[in-house]
Amino acid sequence: MGKRRIEIKKIEDKKKQQVTFTKRRKRLFKMAMELGQKYDAEVAVTIRSNAGNIFAFGHPSIDSIVQRYEEAKETESSAAKRDNDVHQEM
Repeated sequence: MGKRRIEIKKIEDKKKQQVTFTKRRKRLFKMAMELGQKYDAEVAVTIRSNAGNIFAFGHPSIDSIVQRYEEAKETESSAAKRDNDVHQEM
């Protein structure tokens, strides 16, 4: 039979919604894993379901990627503060 394209629209039936969410989440995580492995990339994906459950995937690990992201944000914030201080002194 093969794959067929479906129109992307909100699924009203809660059971169908959950089944579709689970299938798409698994496929998204698989694609993220392949991207990380093929291209030696760091990949992080987090998803929050309507039920409030959080699902996360990371390659090589979600923790290392989040930590690196937070460190980059802190460095960026420090640099912006230094630039602001320099401009105020002028």
